Amino acid sequence: QGQPHLLDFGIAKPLAGQLAGQAVSQTITGQRFFSPQHAAPEQLLGDAITVGCDIYGLGTLLYEVLSGQPAIELKGLSAAEAETRILHELPETPSQRLARREGEGDPPKDWSRQLKGELDAIVLTCLRKAPGERYRSVDDLIADLQAWLDGKPVQARGGHGWYRARKFIGRHRWSVGAATAAAIALLASSVITLLQSIEAKAQRDAAEAALADAQQQRDRAQHVTQFLIDAFAAANPGGELGKDVKARDILERSAKQLETELNDQPELKAQLLTTIAQGQRALGLETEAAITARLAVELTADSGTEAEREARLA
Repeated sequence: QGQPHLLDFGIAKPLAGQLAGQAVSQTITGQRFFSPQHAAPEQLLGDAITVGCDIYGLGTLLYEVLSGQPAIELKGLSAAEAETRILHELPETPSQRLARREGEGDPPKDWSRQLKGELDAIVLTCLRKAPGERYRSVDDLIADLQAWLDGKPVQARGGHGWYRARKFIGRHRWSVGAATAAAIALLASSVITLLQSIEAKAQRDAAEAALADAQQQRDRAQHVTQFLIDAFAAANPGGELGKDVKARDILERSAKQLETELNDQPELKAQLLTTIAQGQRALGLETEAAITARLAVELTADSGTEAEREARLA
């Protein structure tokens, strides 16, 4: 019915010596018959034969299929040398073995790069010296190989977060790319909005500062104008200074008037006192000018440079 059957009579013998100096022509009781090239270390040691031996054998076959060379080279070795190498030598990765052949122009170039990583890890997991460190079953090995084909994380590589994230991105590169583009667009939009908001606030603050400065200048001009109007109004023949009004009287009255005015605007008050002091000095009233200038300096003791304060006294 087309169903194959396997019969094992226990009388197998090698057709040709696998190892140098070994030629067997008949079945020998007690001799271990297996291919050394695919034998697990525990088989050489006579330990219990478990599924780990099958995993190891599959690993050696997979190694040869991928790299074109045996995992551990035994050609030309004696039985003892071969056993020592199988028990203790750690095979290099298939990709490393293949990379050397690529340098000789044998296999397709860059094939070793495709083996590097997941396939290397899968094969070397099969070839671990301790059975307990290999795959627990053939199903686990098949599952890892299928995961590699599907672009999913493989058990042999461990569960590092970045590795799993990279595999996820590889499987969903279009959706991840679209999501990344959307996130970048949203971030860019947020940054632009923030910059525009900062710029608008800076412009608003500058406009408010300019408006406040203009208002301050306007208030100062109004105070100065009103001060001059009051000063010259007193010089009117009908004013409080009478008919015979002198310039010194106007300046003296103005200085006295400032003693009680503009206390909330010390800079403006100091400016007017300085102007009065200059007028008094022009009239030769040095004593009065010095007193008035000193008052101006005291008002601005905490502002302006030393040169500016000295200029008011000059």
